[in-house]
Amino acid sequence: MSTIHETAIELHRELCRRGMELNPKIGRDAALHSALASKLGVPADGFSRAIKNSTLSAEDYLRALMEVAQPFAQMFHQIWSYLAKHCAPKADESLLVRFGFDDDRTEIDWDKFRKMVESSRRVWAIGPIIVWPVNDLCGLARVLPSHGPSWRSIPGGYERGRPFTLPEIQVLGSYDEVAHRVREAMQSWIDAIHHAWPLENHEDRNLPELNESSDCSPDVERESELRHLSYALHDLVPGWVAILGNWDLIPETCKREATEYFHRQIAPKLKTTVGAAWRSALEALDILDLPFWRHRWHTYEVWAAIKALEALDEFHPVPVVTAGHVALDAASPALVAKMAASQAVFAHVQAETKLLHPLGKRKAIKPDLRFSVDAPATNGGTIAIVEFKQRRELGVAHVSEVLAAYSLGVGLRGGVVLINYDAAPAVAVPLGCVLLGDVHPGRLDKVREYQAAVRNCFASASVIPQPRKRFVLLDVSGSMESEYTSQAAQHGLKRLVSLPWVKVFRFNDGLVAGGDLKTDSQIATGGGTKLGEALEQLFTLPDAGIPERLLIVTDGDHDHPTKLLEKCSAHVECKPDELEAQLDWLTQV
Repeated sequence: MSTIHETAIELHRELCRRGMELNPKIGRDAALHSALASKLGVPADGFSRAIKNSTLSAEDYLRALMEVAQPFAQMFHQIWSYLAKHCAPKADESLLVRFGFDDDRTEIDWDKFRKMVESSRRVWAIGPIIVWPVNDLCGLARVLPSHGPSWRSIPGGYERGRPFTLPEIQVLGSYDEVAHRVREAMQSWIDAIHHAWPLENHEDRNLPELNESSDCSPDVERESELRHLSYALHDLVPGWVAILGNWDLIPETCKREATEYFHRQIAPKLKTTVGAAWRSALEALDILDLPFWRHRWHTYEVWAAIKALEALDEFHPVPVVTAGHVALDAASPALVAKMAASQAVFAHVQAETKLLHPLGKRKAIKPDLRFSVDAPATNGGTIAIVEFKQRRELGVAHVSEVLAAYSLGVGLRGGVVLINYDAAPAVAVPLGCVLLGDVHPGRLDKVREYQAAVRNCFASASVIPQPRKRFVLLDVSGSMESEYTSQAAQHGLKRLVSLPWVKVFRFNDGLVAGGDLKTDSQIATGGGTKLGEALEQLFTLPDAGIPERLLIVTDGDHDHPTKLLEKCSAHVECKPDELEAQLDWLTQV
């Protein structure tokens, strides 16, 4: 029988027993440990003794711990999302991803990774959400005045996904109770959306030819509900901020009318949903036993590297897969991605190079991420260097030394970007260097600054992305009615839809209206197979033109427009069952 943990100290001891507790003596964990102590209202020094002597419940401890762990769960999910787009394995292949540094590593296969990501999403499905009928909530706001001559102006504004606190009111009577309940409901939405942000739209980029699963997990349903609430809040918050902030100035007659409206229209429809993470404390600890928490600091390094590659999407980075392993997970020197510019560009992790002239005791540099025009990387061919830190206190002397040394290894003068999970010190940085603190999923503004800094390095080095026109034409004529239903075709379509910079069009008697298939979910087979007409239309589209590579998916029963096809630098024709095998050709750098 499973032990039921009722107090915070019992749950803390179970965490320690599993070897998953935060260690304040390790620089990387010190800030997280302090954050956990702060959320629990206990001192960081003597933490275990303090929670033992407290009245904190296991639920109190779990809530605080999950809030601390939430950024790492988001990193885990974002790593999965990026890899799924860029290097998902073929149907007959396996792919392994490693988490952890060399002395303590966990290796997981692709399917297990997917299941772990699904479980980790529960970390930010925390706490109850009070679900209100949104339309009636708008009606309730209309019953109350929206402004008055003596009303106070409430500073600040709500932005989707960002933390925000609604004005609180003092509950002195039944009229106040209704406003308080409105405030608590909306605040629960704001908090839940913030913890779950960014919310993924599971309806985006779906190919209609893909067979839809009838399964819909509670986590996906909850996330869908939060996404809809986030849009509702955008309209609701300004008015309710004014109402709650000036509640004492609203006439009693209006409050009475609002109370009557509430009991008549809203109260019968209220319900509460509870996040999956709260159904079992032990289940929550099992989730924390996943790599995103056990190997949280290696997870951070992989996530930071992926965010840098995302920033360079115009260069069409293609992650390297070596012997069935994703190279991006490397904790030792490795080539991790290839990119397209006016010349080839390579991304490396832990690529060590010697300095031409030693800087003090330092004779070489070994940055976490390096972009270069050569492989193996050299200092002379280096465009930019990115270094990841996870220190509660990042010393000024250390920052100055690292930036000075790494600047010597950037021969193409793009620059050096140094980021830290926690705050960064105020320090003068060398020309071409950027220092950023608080770079993690909980600070989207800092993530944007980080990605902008990486892009600026390429601009400073005059490395320009090379436009790539890679198109797919799907034959949707009448003869193709059942061609996309086989398992092989379905797997190929799933890989195709994940490719972020490949445009997919349909054709029968010409191009099917709607443009890129990924932006139009309406499709049906029928009509003839006039490939020549489709090509003429494709070549003249403002957002298309003549592709450098064209993949035509068809049964071959078309008009064979040889002269038009010769305008393409390269083209390949295949049947739907052969689609997946041709995607490597389509996407190779």
